[in-house]
Amino acid sequence: MFGSKKREIVVCTTLLLAMLTSACGQPQKQKLSATNSPPASFYDGLTEIDREAAVAARQQALESRVSQQSLEWRSAQSNIVGKVRPIRTFKIAGGQYCREFEERLSGVSKFGRVRQAIACRRDGQWVVVEKS
Repeated sequence: MFGSKKREIVVCTTLLLAMLTSACGQPQKQKLSATNSPPASFYDGLTEIDREAAVAARQQALESRVSQQSLEWRSAQSNIVGKVRPIRTFKIAGGQYCREFEERLSGVSKFGRVRQAIACRRDGQWVVVEKS
């Protein structure tokens, strides 16, 4: 049982490191902002205030919630409801903490939106490093 979990963590860490290393080796024209802005496509249709609320909720959930404990937020301007659920926490080589999480939006479109991603802790913030 533990061997398979350990192997899963090693595989995930190896993939994450490969992704981070390849991204670091290439010049980047666009850097993440201080607010760690999400990709526009996931948040299309949200006002700037709602986008800021979504980012703040994601930061708070990743910082303070245990795995599988959701944080819900509601727009003060519209009927949009968001939910962030940390799935698991792990360390990568070098000791950096990362968290896999799920993010949901409802009230944005007929069916809502869902994504899973990984964020790692950098300079006191959770920065999304991989999206699916």
